[in-house]
Amino acid sequence: MKRKVFFISLGLFLVAFFLKDLTAKEKQTFEFKKESKKKTIAVLDFTANNVRKSFVRVIRNKLEFFLYETNSFKLLERDKINLIMKEKELVYLNSDDPKYAAQVGGLLASDYIITGSVNSIDKYTISVKVIEVKTENIVVVDSESFSEEEDFSEVTRILVYRLVEGIKDFEVIPPLEQQKNYDQRSLQPKWTFSFITGYVMKINPPLKDITSNGYSFFFSGGQKDFLIKNFWGGVNLPFFFFIGKDQTDYVSILPVNFSVRYYLGNKKIFVYPELAAGFSYVYIKKDFAKNSSEIEPNIKVGLNLGRSFSSSYSMNLGFDYYRIFEKSKDIEFYNFSIGYDFYF
Repeated sequence: MKRKVFFISLGLFLVAFFLKDLTAKEKQTFEFKKESKKKTIAVLDFTANNVRKSFVRVIRNKLEFFLYETNSFKLLERDKINLIMKEKELVYLNSDDPKYAAQVGGLLASDYIITGSVNSIDKYTISVKVIEVKTENIVVVDSESFSEEEDFSEVTRILVYRLVEGIKDFEVIPPLEQQKNYDQRSLQPKWTFSFITGYVMKINPPLKDITSNGYSFFFSGGQKDFLIKNFWGGVNLPFFFFIGKDQTDYVSILPVNFSVRYYLGNKKIFVYPELAAGFSYVYIKKDFAKNSSEIEPNIKVGLNLGRSFSSSYSMNLGFDYYRIFEKSKDIEFYNFSIGYDFYF
């Protein structure tokens, strides 16, 4: 009983430890190299298509807020834009037209103009354009979709990051190379780390005869979008502990597995099947007989359900089947788990 409490407490402590910095991480903003003279950028009103205008205004304001936090441009204030428009007796006739937007940008003495729209059919889609005023050219076009209204803030933040990156690329890289670089950035691998605890259910002898069901805790690390989009490759380091019965004190199993996953679904809800193979160190502690230990090959087949809470972390529920190939009789067991994935 004491061992059960110890391992459950250890798992909860480690999960809490790695969650404590999430709040600070979510508050981080994008920072880029400061230039001696920042260029001016203005955000015009967005067009609402089958969406409440008040909600569209909230999205535009949030985009301005995140843009200001990047500290990459001199952002023209909303009140100043409205004042100049009023003085020039102008209205937003068609802010999606690059030439019209550039004309407005010239009156505002802005280097760049951001225009956009919010559309809704089966989900919300934010579409934005960045226009260089002096050339009237569209330098960045991007869009992002989301299902629930409360997700708009995170989606807008991601859009702003890509817009700023796109403008920076436009200023230093020839336009013909921009699409190539954008495609490369979209496939940039992400480092992921997982911390998981679980309940282990034995399937067959000999493990079934000498132990009760056990507990697990494991760590995994790897890269998502590794070589192929949504493909994950990495290493699993589980630890399984079974409380013994009769003449067995306990059994511990420490596998080292090379693992692959493939993510299916959307950015909020997803599943990923997993296949892993490697070697396991199996140690059997006995009360009155000689202890035994072996290193044996193993495989793992799993299926996980994930729920993303931000671009930095998600929660997952997992079901895994393990098989350890021994000379006398294979060891088989199921692992039911819950844990967190972190993205960097």
